[in-house]
Amino acid sequence: MGIFYFDAKFVSKAKQSAVAKASYVSNEALYSERDEELKKFRDRTVKPESFIIAPSHAPEWVYNRERLWNEVEKVEKQYNAQVLREVVVALPIELSSQDQSDLIREFVQENFVSDGMVADVNIHRDQEHNPHAHILLTVRPFKDNGEWFESKTKKEYIFNEKGEPVLNDKGKQKTRNIDLTGWNSKDKLILWRKSYSEKINEYYKIKGIEQTVSHLSYEEQGKEIKAKQRLTRSEYYVELKAKEKAKNENKTYEPVTTFGKINKEIEDYNKEIIALQKQIEELENSKRNVIPFDVSKFEDIRNNFKMASGDYEAIQFVKKRQNVSYVDFEATQNTLDSMSYWKRSIDRKLRGLEREEEALKTVRDLYKKGNDSIKRYGFTKDNFVERFNEKMNALNDDYGSLTSEVTRYKESYKLAKQAHDIQKELIVKEFEFLYPQYKEISTIDSFEINELMNKYVSVFKDQGEVLNVIPELDSYEMFSTKEEQLFRSELWDIVTDYRNESKMYFSLSKKLDSQEKDYLEVVKNSPFNSQGNLDEIYDKAITYLTTKREYNYLTKQYEQTRSKMLDSLVKLYGEHQKDVLEKIPDRVKNLLLERFLQERSVNELKDDLEEVKWRIKEKQFDEKWKDNNDFQDESSQGKSIGGILSDLIESAKQNEGKFDDLEAKRKRAKRKAKKLTKEEMLELE
Repeated sequence: MGIFYFDAKFVSKAKQSAVAKASYVSNEALYSERDEELKKFRDRTVKPESFIIAPSHAPEWVYNRERLWNEVEKVEKQYNAQVLREVVVALPIELSSQDQSDLIREFVQENFVSDGMVADVNIHRDQEHNPHAHILLTVRPFKDNGEWFESKTKKEYIFNEKGEPVLNDKGKQKTRNIDLTGWNSKDKLILWRKSYSEKINEYYKIKGIEQTVSHLSYEEQGKEIKAKQRLTRSEYYVELKAKEKAKNENKTYEPVTTFGKINKEIEDYNKEIIALQKQIEELENSKRNVIPFDVSKFEDIRNNFKMASGDYEAIQFVKKRQNVSYVDFEATQNTLDSMSYWKRSIDRKLRGLEREEEALKTVRDLYKKGNDSIKRYGFTKDNFVERFNEKMNALNDDYGSLTSEVTRYKESYKLAKQAHDIQKELIVKEFEFLYPQYKEISTIDSFEINELMNKYVSVFKDQGEVLNVIPELDSYEMFSTKEEQLFRSELWDIVTDYRNESKMYFSLSKKLDSQEKDYLEVVKNSPFNSQGNLDEIYDKAITYLTTKREYNYLTKQYEQTRSKMLDSLVKLYGEHQKDVLEKIPDRVKNLLLERFLQERSVNELKDDLEEVKWRIKEKQFDEKWKDNNDFQDESSQGKSIGGILSDLIESAKQNEGKFDDLEAKRKRAKRKAKKLTKEEMLELE
């Protein structure tokens, strides 16, 4: 990832507005109540990815960026008060944008939000070579009731070793401020830096990237190379222009700025050190028994491979889709992955169309009964037949478009699968040629085995070296049978599914609340007397019901994943640990599975919990230890909204499953959107 970068600093009220800082990093126009002006900066070439993460007990308004930082400036009353802490981190360029986002979300949640801070995260990708995140953190915690703590420090009088008061020049006893949050210590900063490097290395390991980073200096790591100086933005662009000028004039680039010249010297020094280290490494490698191979025979495996009918078309399909000149195993795997995303998209569209069809059938039944509730779907009795047929025709057109897309998907998937099977067959042949001792293992068709074979075939292609043993295959016995490998493959799917479903739930539940509010507003304020108003009501009703269907589907999927997680852990740790495992939060269950997959071993449950940094208290699993997963029902939260929305759902849910009950869903812990009052409901009756 280039240089590991983690910088933390305070923003003082005396020097900068918290609202202005939030506006700048989020690229949003925000109104500052203190300055009575709109803070707005020039638009960025690439809009930042922005989101706010907060503790569960924080008030709902913290998710409103403008209000959050205005409230911060109100509560931090001193003219020179610290209003926020800004942490800037470099993101690994080896990871995809989605993985970068996942990484930063996990890091922020585990290190800042879990400690009581609200985090306003803004990921900048204006420059492809320099993705980074600005994390704005509150410096004052919230109480359990959602109110700010009155003080984040306390005054302490200073005494000398004899217990006597220490006086200042004016004869008054000296005092010092004690941080009550524990967020301002040097040890805390070092811990955050260490945690960020570990999180990056964790993702590298999961993604099979043969790199590591460290929060320590090169000297602390025992390395002889030196770190470069970080250039300022202006210095960077001066050097960039100098490089472009040298290239255009066909000259050798020479640094212009002071730190640019220093970096050039450091770079030359590091090259010499690395060259020496490489020579030493080559001497050490020469002592090993490297198995000699006839490279020409290895190359014959691909050169003599006979293509079957349609194979060439499949290879060309992958080449075009991945925009590569050479198709290998990795390219076909990436293509298959993209097919799975496409398939999920098609499934979502189909569920949406089916939901709209059910709603239209419900409206038709209500119309036949003379029920005036059809207005709540955007229909009136006057032109019902004409309008109903119009909507059904549009729906049939959408079904037709989706059918065409399904046909394209099937054709594309067939080609992608065919190309992948070709590359998989070639990888097996090449691997067996290089490592005949692992031939039995190579017959196990699993994602993990295929990735390992591809990894060590690539090592030979890149470095011309065959290892005497492959550590992953010799260090444990998990690859000994197809059944064991199938179990590991299932675990990887469970871990991935849980991660994806957890993230989707956050966004989908908020989206559902927003759509519910929009629907209620338009029904309340529309006079049902114009085509435009009726269309708007219809669109918002269908949008809400479709999202609700998707939310219910996700809930079912999550329940299945959650059950699979528990069953898998019981298999690993034994039936006698089931009671304990049931009470462990889902997030920790997932970490335990990840640990097993990465470390390939199972210890005592308590030891493995410590490995994933879950501290068990003496009173381990009492009634107060609640599962903190996001899907937990809490009967104390939410009531059926009744009135107009209840009528809509109740009349439409004749084809819904048990998970479509609105009242049950409104009891979900994260569903806190404002509902209609009884008086407002009566006005709509």
